[in-house]
Amino acid sequence: MIIHISPFIQLAVKNLWRKKSGATWYYRRRIPKDVAELLNLPSGHTKTVCLFITDDVTATKAAIKLAVQDEADWERLRSGKAALVHEQAINFLGQFGITVGTKPSEFEHDAFVQHIEKLLGGEGQERVYRGEDPVELLDNPVAAAALRLARGEFTVSHALEFYLELRGKGKPKDFFKQSRIAVAQLVESAGDREFLSFRRADANTFVKRSLDRGGKTNTVKRRISVLSALFNVVIREKELDLANPFDKVLIPGEGSDTAKRMPFGEDQQEIFRRAVAEAPAKDDLSQMLAMLLDTGARLAEIVGLRVDDVVLDAEIPYVKLVNHDHRRLKNGSSVRDIPLVGAALTAATKAAERANRSRSDFLFNRYTSKDGCDAHTASATLNKRIRSLGIDLTCHSLRHTIRDRLREVECPREIIDRIGGWSSSGVGERYGLGYRLDVLSRWLSKAVTKDSEEKFEPIVAIGS
Repeated sequence: MIIHISPFIQLAVKNLWRKKSGATWYYRRRIPKDVAELLNLPSGHTKTVCLFITDDVTATKAAIKLAVQDEADWERLRSGKAALVHEQAINFLGQFGITVGTKPSEFEHDAFVQHIEKLLGGEGQERVYRGEDPVELLDNPVAAAALRLARGEFTVSHALEFYLELRGKGKPKDFFKQSRIAVAQLVESAGDREFLSFRRADANTFVKRSLDRGGKTNTVKRRISVLSALFNVVIREKELDLANPFDKVLIPGEGSDTAKRMPFGEDQQEIFRRAVAEAPAKDDLSQMLAMLLDTGARLAEIVGLRVDDVVLDAEIPYVKLVNHDHRRLKNGSSVRDIPLVGAALTAATKAAERANRSRSDFLFNRYTSKDGCDAHTASATLNKRIRSLGIDLTCHSLRHTIRDRLREVECPREIIDRIGGWSSSGVGERYGLGYRLDVLSRWLSKAVTKDSEEKFEPIVAIGS
């Protein structure tokens, strides 16, 4: 947009738009793809803010200020520090000799106040005198957070720090990432306010704004679940008199926008099986896909395997799915042993040999280390590989496929649930030790090979 500063000076300004000459200016800026993904926005999403300004020069200044703030916010989000200025605010106060939770001396107090006044400038101080909150006027988020701390406030950002410190031990990186994204979106929706000020209306507004900007209902539900857990822990541990505003929040049309995941058809399975069989021994992606194909395991369960989780020298080779510090399982039913048959056995053998040659403790060290398991990146890469085969499905569809394959050979539902790690609704399933590995292997082999028409007699679980 060309802004005419004077008859002799023109200025090209990005991110400004208005319908016609003399109309109100809008700040418009496309959100970068990587940031859009973190905020659960569709690719190409444009941020639009009405400036309520018609003057060209004033609008230019406002647009530049918003652009600088966006860059700072996006950088914090990229680095996993969105809404996390608590520690920096403590250090900020420390520069003036102020310790959080203790009353500062008159000298320390005056030095801090003078610095805040300097940051506000003359115009800001005048607005504070007229009754505006200086926290809302400060451009520096660390200074704003420090002022809140000095006033004894406990905001949702501080609550997040408290929550992560209390519950984050042993959690994977994704736990921290998802918690930070949820709080960053809440701050964007409602502001980084005093924790006790949040009400049900804030939760409903959060849902509405998330849906209005294109978020899927299941994604919004996950964000709400994170926020609900955070509020539950903080309310309980700090003994606050506050009803959890994010508890059992209704999401309009929940699940209605979810596309049904389709399983791989027989022809697609054959293309897929041939592709992974012909892949070289060093191709870890094909090995992951082959193990997903013939185990029905979740992606993170396979990607996060340690080498010693793969037992190849037993009479029936299998993988042990257990919780690790770098990768937690979804629930109690997820802890299980899965027999290795078909392409999964071949792939696991190659993967173990490759990992041993590189002296790695992890089966797929491209995506897994002692610091965490990056299943999200692995998923994107694997889905791209699947699409390159002309198959418009995702790696998660392999999990649906194994369930259908087991049904086709008349496998009992309890065994299907045990192989896949699905929770069973039957009360009786809580008793006994479960099914023997050889029983699981027989059914899984039949589903994978389909070379026997034998009908197995019903199998009784051990210890029932």
